[in-house]
Amino acid sequence: MKKWLCLFLLPFLLLACNEEKTGPVDVHYDRDMCERCRMIISEPKFVAQVRGGPNKQVWKFDDIGDAVTWLNDKPWAGDKETEIWVMDYTSGTQWMDARSAYFVPGYLSPMAYGFAAFKAERPMSVDFKTMLEKVLKKKITINCDPLDPQHSNLTNNNKRRA
Repeated sequence: MKKWLCLFLLPFLLLACNEEKTGPVDVHYDRDMCERCRMIISEPKFVAQVRGGPNKQVWKFDDIGDAVTWLNDKPWAGDKETEIWVMDYTSGTQWMDARSAYFVPGYLSPMAYGFAAFKAERPMSVDFKTMLEKVLKKKITINCDPLDPQHSNLTNNNKRRA
């Protein structure tokens, strides 16, 4: 009897473990952390995701600037299979392929890169390539580089106060 039960349940268990290998995944706001800066993701209108690498893994980010800066250091960054997803600023609920989105500078984004993503072209909007060049030229923000000695000092000072 146990043998038949196991055989019956096996296909359902295998299906439950089969994660999608394309597209964005759910973000648990105020719980998930940005892969680059390790801060809690709390602003739906600026969230981004990268899916790629050998296992098509998903990484979540609180700002498109963090996503592309982090991705730039990966050996598979230029792979055509690598997906970059951004949230539509207007809705805050609809994912878009970042490579086809329009980015408007001047927004107060979580890591101060300042870009909001839109489905349709807007005044002052730039394409993905232009946004990427501007982000990489800007380098990192003090808010975000966990390896920056100044960031470490801030973290250590906060630990001493606790």
